[in-house]
Amino acid sequence: MGADPAPAKIVADGPAMLRTWEPPALPAGMAKDELPPSPVVRAIIDATGKVTAARIPEPGEARFDDAALAAVKTWIFAPALADGQPVPCCLDIEVKFADQKARKKGQLQMPMFDLSPRTASAEPLNSPAGDYPAVLTERKLPGIVRFRCVVTPEGRALNPRIRGASHADFVLPALEALKQWTFSPAMEGDLAVRADMEAQMTFDIIGSVPSRAELLATNGLTSPDGTAPEDTPGLLTMADPVQPFDLLLAGEGGSATVEFTVGSQGQVTDIKVIEATQPAYGAALVAAAGTWEFQPALKDGRAINVTLRKKMAFPALPKETAEGAAGEARLIALLRSGSNIGSARGLDGKLEPLYQVPAVYPSSLRGASRPAGRAMIDIVIDRDGRARLPKVASASQEEFGWAAATAAAQWVFKPVTRGGQPAEAKVRIPFEFAAPEE
Repeated sequence: MGADPAPAKIVADGPAMLRTWEPPALPAGMAKDELPPSPVVRAIIDATGKVTAARIPEPGEARFDDAALAAVKTWIFAPALADGQPVPCCLDIEVKFADQKARKKGQLQMPMFDLSPRTASAEPLNSPAGDYPAVLTERKLPGIVRFRCVVTPEGRALNPRIRGASHADFVLPALEALKQWTFSPAMEGDLAVRADMEAQMTFDIIGSVPSRAELLATNGLTSPDGTAPEDTPGLLTMADPVQPFDLLLAGEGGSATVEFTVGSQGQVTDIKVIEATQPAYGAALVAAAGTWEFQPALKDGRAINVTLRKKMAFPALPKETAEGAAGEARLIALLRSGSNIGSARGLDGKLEPLYQVPAVYPSSLRGASRPAGRAMIDIVIDRDGRARLPKVASASQEEFGWAAATAAAQWVFKPVTRGGQPAEAKVRIPFEFAAPEE
């Protein structure tokens, strides 16, 4: 029989704990019946357990305050722990005085202390807007990106994660702009500390800000007869339809037209294909339209339903791709040449998603049965981190495949490397669709 294994060492996170201390002596000249105060000292304890700064937030008599400060500055702590690692912390310490009699008898009152209260939250100080994406300039979509990050004690954003975007093309410029943002850090007493925060970044539209009607027109949204709608909903978010992979690879292009209703809550319903040069183009456009968000149209101050039409062209990529091509054109050129795009195996690090869009349950399946579903989508993570070339590997129903591909096409990852060099990687993403409630 082997020896019993050593018990696991459990490390509990928490504030600094007092290790060695000496209470301050009573100042000379005190009257016998005079009761000493108990000053509260705010002290910063570093990651080694030493007191590096101390002050009294609410000063009292100088003779007591000075003695309390002098004593606390000599104390030694076991440092605070976060994730098992020593970290600085700020404590509010109620200091008790001790006379000679108490010292001789060892009747010393342990000081009471706790973490200093949070006195300020992290807030943006300098927040430059991102560069408006050139591919969206003519469309003039509203640029809004919501993000979450950790603000460091130095006032910088760490580990940003995008929580929402009016269009996926705003995500990379937002992440780049966030590198220039500075923040006032959160304060724990007198100590700047890490803190989670959520904020929003907006993009300045190049040129004049379009009206509702102009925004619909620049994005190809019309009434069913092709004219400008009399009552105009406000376009908020607009995901682009995915290019059917097999047709894109074959160098084919086409178009599709759909009609849909923007409801009194801004929701898109009743999507139907009017025409499509290939069924896949119609299915792709239906899936994209199901994700769009609007402000409802108003008539006489009331929100109303409006029917819109959208025609979408799916351009063909020529067989001969121009040198220096980027995005999907570069990746398609690689695949056509027979080059292999590697999997996530062999990458220098783990895949790190920065923006993930959930798939929207297909509106055409919201009938009496409302089935649950699933889909598997292959994507290529490009060198800039964008997910491109979504392809439905499998789906329990065709509609789930297109809905999942539409979502996957908007994902953004931290750029990957292989052998220290920028790389692309092919990965498979599973999607599950829960049956919606009535």
